[in-house]
Amino acid sequence: MSSPSPTRAFTAWLSRLALFIIMAPAVALAATPTTTVLSSSAGAAPVGQSITLTATVTGASPTGTVTFKDGATTVGSGAITAGVATLGTSALALGSHTLIAEYAGDTNNDPSTSAGITVVINVGTPTWQFGYDAMGRPTTVLDPNGLASYTYYDSLGRPIQTQQPANTGSTTPTTTSFAYNARDDLTQVTDPRSLNTSYTPNGLGDVTTQTSPDTGASQYTYDANGNVLTKTDARGKLTQYTYDNLDRLKRVQYPTGTDTLIEYDGGSTPTPAAVGELTKITDASGQAVYTYDSMGRKTGKTQTTGAKTFTVGYTWGDTGTALDKLTAITYPSGTKINYSYNAYGDVSGITVNPPNANGVGTNTGTSLPMISAITQNAESKLTGWTWASAKTQAIAYDGNGEIAAYNLGDSTGTGSAAGIRRTVTRDSAGRITGYTHISNGTAVPALDQSFGYDNLNRLISATQNGTAIQYSYDATGNRTAKAVSGTSYPNTISATSNKLTQMQDVGGAATVVHDAVGNITSDGTDTYTYSDRGRLATMTNAGGTVTYSYNALELRVGKTGPTALVPTGATYYVYDESGKLLGEYDANGTPLYETIYLGSPVGVVKQSGTAAGNDIAINLYNVSTDQIGAPRIITRQSDEAVVWRWDSAEAFGATAPDQNPSSLGVFSFNQRLPGQVFDSESGLFQNWNREYNPRIGRYMQSDPIGLEGGINTFAYVGGNPLNVIDPQGLNMVMAANRAAAWVQSAYYRFGPVITELVAGASGVNGTVAAPMSPLVAQIPTTVSRMTPVARAVAEGVESGAFCPAREVAPLWSATKSKSAVENAFGHWQKHASEFPELANAKQYAETAKSLVSNPPASAFTKARGAETLVYDPLTNTFAVQGVSGAPKTMFRPMDGINYWNKQ
Repeated sequence: MSSPSPTRAFTAWLSRLALFIIMAPAVALAATPTTTVLSSSAGAAPVGQSITLTATVTGASPTGTVTFKDGATTVGSGAITAGVATLGTSALALGSHTLIAEYAGDTNNDPSTSAGITVVINVGTPTWQFGYDAMGRPTTVLDPNGLASYTYYDSLGRPIQTQQPANTGSTTPTTTSFAYNARDDLTQVTDPRSLNTSYTPNGLGDVTTQTSPDTGASQYTYDANGNVLTKTDARGKLTQYTYDNLDRLKRVQYPTGTDTLIEYDGGSTPTPAAVGELTKITDASGQAVYTYDSMGRKTGKTQTTGAKTFTVGYTWGDTGTALDKLTAITYPSGTKINYSYNAYGDVSGITVNPPNANGVGTNTGTSLPMISAITQNAESKLTGWTWASAKTQAIAYDGNGEIAAYNLGDSTGTGSAAGIRRTVTRDSAGRITGYTHISNGTAVPALDQSFGYDNLNRLISATQNGTAIQYSYDATGNRTAKAVSGTSYPNTISATSNKLTQMQDVGGAATVVHDAVGNITSDGTDTYTYSDRGRLATMTNAGGTVTYSYNALELRVGKTGPTALVPTGATYYVYDESGKLLGEYDANGTPLYETIYLGSPVGVVKQSGTAAGNDIAINLYNVSTDQIGAPRIITRQSDEAVVWRWDSAEAFGATAPDQNPSSLGVFSFNQRLPGQVFDSESGLFQNWNREYNPRIGRYMQSDPIGLEGGINTFAYVGGNPLNVIDPQGLNMVMAANRAAAWVQSAYYRFGPVITELVAGASGVNGTVAAPMSPLVAQIPTTVSRMTPVARAVAEGVESGAFCPAREVAPLWSATKSKSAVENAFGHWQKHASEFPELANAKQYAETAKSLVSNPPASAFTKARGAETLVYDPLTNTFAVQGVSGAPKTMFRPMDGINYWNKQ
């Protein structure tokens, strides 16, 4: 048999190959994995304004379309060009939206879905309307909700009445009236309930008698320089004040107890670095000694309370953008908190040095990360940072510059680390109307809340997870009832004052008793006594008696009592120079916890081990705060497990926090609403200058600064705790951050709801405000417990005098009868309309100070006696610099350069 030819063999091989190819299963080529990243042209936008959504798809030249979704709802789609698809939309409704982009894939590319992004649709730019009379005086304010407020004047141009919208259930406007003597001194204020506070001034305008329905009759005497020499309150307690040759307060004497002694300049042997500085205070609580470096910067404070001594150290930058900025605080435990700065001089990160294992000094060789990559927007508002756990805080703002969303804990976490992202909704006037929440991309409606207000901006309703709460008020702002799920708990207010005479809650009704100056002495469960200086001295209940001590700056520094009420028998408190609580310490001086701040709390330090065992160590925790700076969730730094949460609290703080939400053990942390510290023995919140009762939403004592702090001296933040804070227990502070700040400041300056004052270095990011009328600057400020010790402290905080900083000239010139703050605000009221580019009194004062301190090259200057006159023809601005170096006035003369030539 012959062999096949090569040609026939090759042909047979091709046939078999073809059959193999035909019968073999098809093998598809692998598609390329893709990623889709979604971004938005705006994180927040007004209703109806178009935003552009952009999806960037990676892969092998992807084609096709991307679908943009709001949750499960399709918003629209866009074709991919060069790896990018876009969609313009104005269809998103009011509120918060979590948007995603879905790429369907094509022949060569796998499908992919982006991570969600948050876009907030808000009410847009609010419209405020202002009316003036023929003299240019403000008469009318109409807010974006259509609520009008009015100011009326007499024939001499003095404001004599303010009218606000009617109280709920009434058709009569809410009215406050004012009366004067022939010298234009304010002699009477009549509140909306027709209760009168009267003042008797002497020939120099100094108030010698105040008669108040809330605090009784008080008398005052003065020296030739206008300094208060004596005050006698309605209890008959006489307080005497002594001053040095520079009119600085140096001694306060009370009827009983220890005198307060204040030392400046370094005492009997002055040191150059301490000249003009507060160097020592001795008082009933102990003493505080302050030290300064050669540049006049405060470097330390040694506080002795009882038998315990606590030391705080301050370190300052000497080079670059950290020059003269605080770079470290060393706490009493030895823990050191370090602040770094970026090229613009803003804080960029925080690290922690632990104490040494033996409890003595700081272990500077160990640096623990706390937060890094701190970011700000163009308005210098914080927008976020990265925790040491690599999780992030992301703060979003709406189109009006208000906080619109933020993280509480790890919003992408699960299990014990499941945090939330909260979105804030507001009405057209900026009032918070609700919260919505997502956790790890899933809505959590059980945490959502909604809020309502009356026509006087007071919170009247709150709803969460099926529980409805209503609040009722009288015309002056006293809470008259609180209803929970339909059950009402009324409060009774005296017909002749704003004192609470009976309170009710789920435990029943209780009679409330006050002393002659308005301090609550019994609330049915606890009894209270007060010192000659007017501070809460003791609290007694079935568990025993707790005794409290305060320093001369009115800060509470200690309490003692039975261990059933005060564990270890004593608790001590140490603060920074702006009044922020650095730490609580037990009877042995061991820290219970210490707090780290970046404006608001951002960290907690807990100490373990003992000095005797040479094993002291620290654990760090992250603090997430809300839009007012109140702590809401605390997480363990190592794994973001939630160890403490207060995010579902009743608005006025009546709900206790969950101290063991993840079953990891009880985590004790006593800070509550800004400036407040919880007392477990009484349920009260200590609030610097007085005590706050969250169950009834009001203070236990009348405001130490009287009507300067508001027409109702017992009310807390005007009934608006979601938008307003009071960290000093004296004056409300707007927690809002508005882009259109000039509109807000104009309203609160002219509208009789809240009057803006100068905000300074109080450590609070906001605007100092008082629920009064434009007359707040005329309310006598020498007629309160604040005079003159705490008032000097309050003004020192506002001016930065008690902050650990380089000595600077005061912000404004003081006079015999008015403080620097009052004078600055008075000039702002008079000349605000001339400076439309300035948003508030603070900016006015800062601009004036800059003009007189560093006149531009275009300005003219000349001396007038000991004063310096400055005029800038480019802006037509005239200012006067006083002998202290601070401005005395700033305005824009009608005749321009001719006015300057006449000087």
